[in-house]
Amino acid sequence: MNKPSNKNLAIFGGIGLFFIATFFVACLAKGVYLDRSDSKFVRTFGSWLPAAKIDGEKISYGEVLQTRDTLKTYLKSDAAKAQGFAQDLTPDLEKKATVERLIRDRIVEGLAREKKIELNGADIQAEYEKMILAASTTMPNVSEFLSKSFGWNEEDFRKNVVRPALLENRVSMTYGTSTEEQIMGFQQDVENRMKSDKIKIYLKY
Repeated sequence: MNKPSNKNLAIFGGIGLFFIATFFVACLAKGVYLDRSDSKFVRTFGSWLPAAKIDGEKISYGEVLQTRDTLKTYLKSDAAKAQGFAQDLTPDLEKKATVERLIRDRIVEGLAREKKIELNGADIQAEYEKMILAASTTMPNVSEFLSKSFGWNEEDFRKNVVRPALLENRVSMTYGTSTEEQIMGFQQDVENRMKSDKIKIYLKY
């Protein structure tokens, strides 16, 4: 019986690698886009994949996973129970609180760029200190609360809450002179932009 030539072995090897790679990609795509999996396999290899796009800017699946991790931690926390928010993570709640929230944040950042509004570290730190001071009367150990309720440290809080809230406030102030005009004008603009056909969500809910 003739032995396969080196050329034939290379061809068969290439075909085998092709099928393995195809299977790998199919499993990864299913894990991300259909199952919205948070398995170690998907976290390791799929975090870079686009979960959504807004004006061509990618929102990665890794960002969605981080936001969902925070949401899951919060829903199981004593803080959620105390506030009456403890509930199951339904697909609708997950979509609104993760990928749609990330899209909204991107919209606000875009509005800030349009209006030439910028925040520096001092702005964020000052707002952070105001928030902590207000919370300290009912929450003596803020660091412990952040860790138990959200899985965050203080820098995470500055990044995920303080900066977006401050930026939103600064942007909303450009929509009128009264508080009502500012809130209504800002919310309407954001809602209109959320309906744009330039926004694509690739995850199945």
